[in-house]
Amino acid sequence: GDRGEGFALNTPRLVMLPPEEVRDEQVLELYNDESTMLPWLPFLCPMKPEAMKKRRNFHRLEYQEGRSMFLDLVDRETGELVGTSGFRTIEYKSGEAEWGVVIRKPHQRRGLCLEAYQASLEYLKKELRSQGILKLIASTLPSNEPMITFLLKMGLAKRGTHTFGGNEWQDYELQVQ
Repeated sequence: GDRGEGFALNTPRLVMLPPEEVRDEQVLELYNDESTMLPWLPFLCPMKPEAMKKRRNFHRLEYQEGRSMFLDLVDRETGELVGTSGFRTIEYKSGEAEWGVVIRKPHQRRGLCLEAYQASLEYLKKELRSQGILKLIASTLPSNEPMITFLLKMGLAKRGTHTFGGNEWQDYELQVQ
C-alpha cells in the first residue's frame, strides 16, 4: 500500500499519522506521563529527550522501510495527541505484525483503543495480507488485565510467554482471515 506523503488511517474520532517530528515533544510528554506508562510499560518511563529522539528516528526509518507502522493518534476534533498505536514490527519472514497501543490516561476507557485496533487490523487485511502478513500478534504484562481482556475480546488467543526487561510478557495472536 502507498504510505507516502499524506498517509493517514482514519477512524470516527482519530487520525492515525506517521511518527513525524512535529509531534515528538507531545510523544515525549506521553512517555513521561507516569499514570499512563508506569503500570503497563515501565521500561519506557521515564524517557529522556535524547532517548526519545533516537526512538522516534528509529520508528521513522522503520516506517519508511515498511518494517513498522507505529502511528501517532491525534484527536480529530481537538488536534491533541492522545496516544500511539499500530504495528511496532512487521516481520515478512514470519508473516507477523506486532500490534501495540498507548492511550493517555485521561483518554482511556472511551473506545479509542478499539478504534485504533480496528483501523490497524483493516490495514493489515487490505495492504499487508497480500505481502504475506497473516498473523497479528501482541504482548502485554500479566498484570495488564484491561489489555488482556481487550485482546481476548478481539479474538486473539494466548500463545505463550517471553521475557523482556526482566519481566515475563504474555503473547497473543490472531490468524487473519
